[in-house]
Amino acid sequence: MAKVQYPNPKFWKAKDNIEWKKQGENAKEVLGIFGQMLKETDWKAFGKSAIDGCKADIERIKGEYKDFMALDKSEKWDRVVNGERSLGRLYRKGAMATVRRECS
Repeated sequence: MAKVQYPNPKFWKAKDNIEWKKQGENAKEVLGIFGQMLKETDWKAFGKSAIDGCKADIERIKGEYKDFMALDKSEKWDRVVNGERSLGRLYRKGAMATVRRECS
């Protein structure tokens, strides 16, 4: 049996006639939209939100460390093996949980 080359040229389909002028116009439009989004962003609010999120994460980590250190040896092992059971602490009040759903 012969070794199959990947990507297999037999099934490779590439567009031969690319309209570079239209591609350039499209790229210019996309970059314009991106630039507009950057201009309209409230960077002070974005920075404050990021800093507040980091502070909340630090406080949560400190609390988890304190709770972990208060456990006895067997409870620490259980926490390491089975993980955290109070998952509600992972999210700040008002923050949305990130969810990934599989398509069937």
